[in-house]
Amino acid sequence: MKNMQKVLHYHIEEAKKKPKILGDYIVSEKLDGWFTTISFNTKVGWLFPKSSSDRIIPSMTHAKEYFERLPVPNRNINLIAEAYIPDMDFYTMNGIFNRSKGECQGRDVEFYIHDILHTSAVSNDLLTDRRTALERMKSIRELCLEHNKKIKEVKPLVITNNSKEWFRHFDDITYSGGEGIILKQADSFYHQGKRNSSLMKMKLEDTFDLLCVNMYKTIGEKGNENLNLLLKDKTGREQPVRIGKHEDIEHFTNVESPIGKVVEIKVMKRNEDGSYREPRFVAIREDKTINEID
Repeated sequence: MKNMQKVLHYHIEEAKKKPKILGDYIVSEKLDGWFTTISFNTKVGWLFPKSSSDRIIPSMTHAKEYFERLPVPNRNINLIAEAYIPDMDFYTMNGIFNRSKGECQGRDVEFYIHDILHTSAVSNDLLTDRRTALERMKSIRELCLEHNKKIKEVKPLVITNNSKEWFRHFDDITYSGGEGIILKQADSFYHQGKRNSSLMKMKLEDTFDLLCVNMYKTIGEKGNENLNLLLKDKTGREQPVRIGKHEDIEHFTNVESPIGKVVEIKVMKRNEDGSYREPRFVAIREDKTINEID
């Protein structure tokens, strides 16, 4: 499907004060994978997975057999999915998915279904599905995805119009090392190729390297103890960042201090005043020196 709906960045719309928040949103995790489409045609059956640019992905052609084990749909459909290899970093996974010669199959790939669309019998590019996002979610479940463990639905974390709840789930996911969340307006139709506030994402977009100058503990809102790093950029601006993963807390507390080392962070964006929006710790950059910080 060539005209996949484009996703808006929530923070950009928020800065413009233009997001049209109407009704509840389905909140789900944004995986760090490849968006693909898998089509079923009543005349020819399941087709090979395609990229968002509508090209067959050579490393995923074997996955057609995963979908052939599902119950046979009674009409043409397009599945919008995220191809993902569990417990693998994006750069390694990206290299596997980009293979196109010889035995190039990514055998461990799994597909997480974000949406299901009914399409015209004449053309899979002509969208005719006028069901709401909640109705489409129900159809994903009815496809009986449990028939193949390689195909999974993207389960909602919450359905709400409360932006504080959105950020709470965003925090939970990103502090544990995830990418962010997808916001899908529950009563909205699918808007082919368009960008509007019916489909948005909160995601860590930019990466920066800063110098760690201190480490300290604080008490969080829930009464739990948090470990924090105080970082500085090359202008001397200070930026605190909380450590989210237990293994990092254990390492910095009992094995090796990060003070004096270069720290990589991910942020939603860098503000005009030079501050960082929603900073998250990623890793210690042993390969970089103080002279190479941002």
